[in-house]
Amino acid sequence: IQNVGATAVSMTSWVLKDESATHRYTFPSGYSLRAGSTVSVFTGCGSNTSTNLYWCNARGAVWNNGGDTGFLLDPLGNLVDQFGY
Repeated sequence: IQNVGATAVSMTSWVLKDESATHRYTFPSGYSLRAGSTVSVFTGCGSNTSTNLYWCNARGAVWNNGGDTGFLLDPLGNLVDQFGY
């Protein structure tokens, strides 16, 4: 996820979800994405950094091997971006 804007964005309460909407990742409180910066969200367990966040989902796989869509929602639930494969 890249912030292509000219200012930092507070990502607190933003959500990344899959097409089924049963898998939802909420960005950590206080997380901010600087202007021009990129963050990778990994579907696995690990230690968060400013450039890598970990979606530790103990219930199994998040993304479908045959294709899926990721949706990025702001804190109000508005669709900001999506990516399908």
